[in-house]
Amino acid sequence: MDWLLLVALCGLGIALGRMQTTARQAGRLDGVSQTVMSAVHPASKTLEGALDGVADFVTGIVSANDLVSRNRALEARVRAMEQYDERVKALTQDIDALRREIGLEPVAGRKKIAANVTMYFPYENRIVIDVGKKQGVWSGLPVVTADGLLGVVQVVEEHVSHVSLLSSPTLRVGAVTNRDPAPAGLLHGESSDVLIFELLDSKQPVETGDLVMTSGFSENIPRNIPIGRVVRLEDDREFGTRRAQVYPFAQIGNVREVFVLR
Repeated sequence: MDWLLLVALCGLGIALGRMQTTARQAGRLDGVSQTVMSAVHPASKTLEGALDGVADFVTGIVSANDLVSRNRALEARVRAMEQYDERVKALTQDIDALRREIGLEPVAGRKKIAANVTMYFPYENRIVIDVGKKQGVWSGLPVVTADGLLGVVQVVEEHVSHVSLLSSPTLRVGAVTNRDPAPAGLLHGESSDVLIFELLDSKQPVETGDLVMTSGFSENIPRNIPIGRVVRLEDDREFGTRRAQVYPFAQIGNVREVFVLR
């Protein structure tokens, strides 16, 4: 009896093999495979859905700490922005108080765009701030601190701007003193703590201790922004010119937040 069962099973296997081969050559599944797939597929879909649900649940548990950390980071950023807004208001009040203290009129018709200094290139006399075209900044606008003029915007990108500092020897800014009449000239950098104020007339009354500020002879830079004080005078009799060394009020080493005047 055992050998008859064995022969029957072998015959069945040969028949199923030929059936499967014929179906594959015809590009379709054989009947037995179709029956097995029909029986197994619904159960496999149900099991797959259950496993996906378990996987999502486990993933949620595993990533819970990360989600909590991200939520805390977002809350910290919100608090930092609120504190930054308060800092901006305080700096604005400092600038206005400084102008009142030295007898200057408020800067009229100017919008103050708050920014952070993100990069400093001392050998290039240049900084990068985190506002640009999207915030309404364009080339030529003055950049100020609570102490006075720091530099002028030179290159503007979408969200950042490159600012040439007053210490740059290639940057020229129109300047005057607080005398009446106010001697005028051009100011440029010599070093980080020395600016040169060039007067075209050596007879113009300038003395050490005089306040130097922007002349306003520019479309973008308004008048009366504090720059610094005269610390030394140099006369060139041959060319009939006078140079004044000016110590700048705004020092880059103390600056983190600035304003762009638009």
